[in-house]
Amino acid sequence: MEIWKRSEVVYTGRIVTLRTGAVTLDDGSLAQREVVEHNGGVGVVPYHDGKVILVRQFRIAVGHEVLELPAGCLEGDEDPAYRAARELEEETGHRAGRLLPMGRYYCSPGFTNEADYLFLALDLVKTEQALEFDERLELVEMSLADVRKGLETCGFHDMKTALGLRLLLDYLARM
Repeated sequence: MEIWKRSEVVYTGRIVTLRTGAVTLDDGSLAQREVVEHNGGVGVVPYHDGKVILVRQFRIAVGHEVLELPAGCLEGDEDPAYRAARELEEETGHRAGRLLPMGRYYCSPGFTNEADYLFLALDLVKTEQALEFDERLELVEMSLADVRKGLETCGFHDMKTALGLRLLLDYLARM
């Protein structure tokens, strides 16, 4: 187990905080750590009429477009299901008749505490897309055959998307 011996926040932004410092290891030695603190997020797998609705958007962090689940950051103590329903409607213009929790997963626990909650959205009803001012995304509908092919060829580069799609296929196989 590691325990902070000393730490300081060196940056606080709109989405993340960076904490650095020293930790005491189980043998008493010290090691340096850098931790990105994040409030967590949600990802939604919208499934309707044999198709999945994904979003394609440019991500400056990786320098290219990424095909992803509709997703968003949690704010404060916000209920993850509430945020998932909001993000689904804002980004895709659909409301879920059923929103099923699929688990909570750490994104990269080696350097961040960010955890995403994944949901399966079923029985979709068309509403209106309501993107945030800085969101530029394209909706992409994919058949289950294309989802399987993308998973087999590592065609999904966003981890929550790859996991969410695998969880969808597992869910459908059980039904």
